[in-house]
Amino acid sequence: MVSLPIGVGPGAAASALAGPEMPGTSIAGIPWPGRTPTPEREPLSLPFLGRSDALAALDGALDRALQLGAPQFVTVFGAAGLGKTRLCERWVETPREGCRFVTVPAPRPGLRPEPFGWLGAILRCRLGVSEAVTAEEMLFQFRSELRNVFGDRRVAEVAGLLGRCLGLSLPEGPLAQVLASRPDQESELARAALARFLEADAAKKPLVLLLDDVHLADDETLAALESLAGELGPVPFMLVATAAPDLVVQRPGWGRGAGFHTRIDLRRLSLAEVDATLRAALGAEAID
Repeated sequence: MVSLPIGVGPGAAASALAGPEMPGTSIAGIPWPGRTPTPEREPLSLPFLGRSDALAALDGALDRALQLGAPQFVTVFGAAGLGKTRLCERWVETPREGCRFVTVPAPRPGLRPEPFGWLGAILRCRLGVSEAVTAEEMLFQFRSELRNVFGDRRVAEVAGLLGRCLGLSLPEGPLAQVLASRPDQESELARAALARFLEADAAKKPLVLLLDDVHLADDETLAALESLAGELGPVPFMLVATAAPDLVVQRPGWGRGAGFHTRIDLRRLSLAEVDATLRAALGAEAID
């Protein structure tokens, strides 16, 4: 046991416990003079193996969207940790000329933006609008993007409806007066406006939306996503959603209303695939 005189601070206590100062040693992670710092190890990068069938299914859906001009909906089901998000990231890494990929992060449980739930985040990601910008900046960018998509047609009406998803105030006008008298129709009209926006957007250039962990979204957003299948016209549009298996318990009709819906169920990697992954990452010699 080391005895310390009264008044000795914790630094001295640590020195006493550590013993005599020797080159190459350290206390509390602080190297002594003359010690060569240990270089930080780079994070282990695992190769992507064992998902060829899932990647082929995603490729097939995109081919149908591009060649047939038919909207495609894909849901990637799997338990937490099976690599749903990594699968989509890997798929997007392959260059595809002429396609736009918009990734929407997972919704934050309990933080439901009123009155249209996660739809605001989806629209914001498509427009490239940051939450940090001011309302005036957001409105300017929002209107500019709508004009790029629609030209001068129906911008005021669509801006009024979709702007509410972004927290923007609906400008005074005939539409505002109608919604004030029939607030129950606001969500339905906003869904229709979102469908028209995505339809016109994809008609200008193929669009792929990737939504992560949709099982965390609010009911309003899930209902809007389900209704898209029947509201979009013949355009090269694709929606890829990752979800936990219990989404079908929460929404039993999920995917049934879509004419072109593909379900991908991720399984656990086999022992052979795990072995091949480790060998590729560490080198066969390291685990033989």
